[in-house]
Amino acid sequence: MIENKPNRTVEKIKKLIDVGLTKTKISKRLGVSDTTISYAYKYGKQISSVYEEELDYMIQDIIDILET
Repeated sequence: MIENKPNRTVEKIKKLIDVGLTKTKISKRLGVSDTTISYAYKYGKQISSVYEEELDYMIQDIIDILET
């Protein structure tokens, strides 16, 4: 049986939600459905790594806001 291991994209989504971003805000920025983000967060379902760069931008935006 194939085990679903969370990829880095899933881990970044979890971190963004844990710091207070909503699933809706993340899904709109990535152009995916809320359900996709919910499954990634709740069940660790992998989503394409093509979104990883945009997630990095979101994380950097938060860091920039916190540093100001």
